[in-house]
Amino acid sequence: MKTLIITLISVLVLSHTTQSIAQNGEVRSYSSSSYVYTPTPATTNNGSVNITVTDSRINSMVDAHRSANQRDNTVKGYRVQILQDNNRSLMQQEKQKLQKMYPQLEIYELYESPFFKLRVGNYKDRFEAYQMYHKLKRNFKRAFIVPDKVNPSAF
Repeated sequence: MKTLIITLISVLVLSHTTQSIAQNGEVRSYSSSSYVYTPTPATTNNGSVNITVTDSRINSMVDAHRSANQRDNTVKGYRVQILQDNNRSLMQQEKQKLQKMYPQLEIYELYESPFFKLRVGNYKDRFEAYQMYHKLKRNFKRAFIVPDKVNPSAF
């Protein structure tokens, strides 16, 4: 079985064209059909090397990685969790009560099976979260501070 897997990997590796960059800056292309490399000069710019990749699969993977990183514009921070319960109607009631009492707060509803969670705020440190927690604790006895990914534009 191991021999079969190694053989398959060898065939896959040898069936694709690869490139490497030598220390002197030349780009060497290797082709499995001829096992011959053709040196071509690499583009250099103040100590950096620019490589142009023509494989569309690699370009699509790089684009997907970029878009995933651009979408996640959150940072580590804190929120005050008002409620964690498996009763959705209770969460909705607490949310309405919270909106009436603190209309300026950003409210976040989460569902992490089997619990519905109600969280508020975007705080960069625990001290800021504690100030809001202290205000909320009088009316929401189950409140506590939780680490979370928060929106930095709200700071």
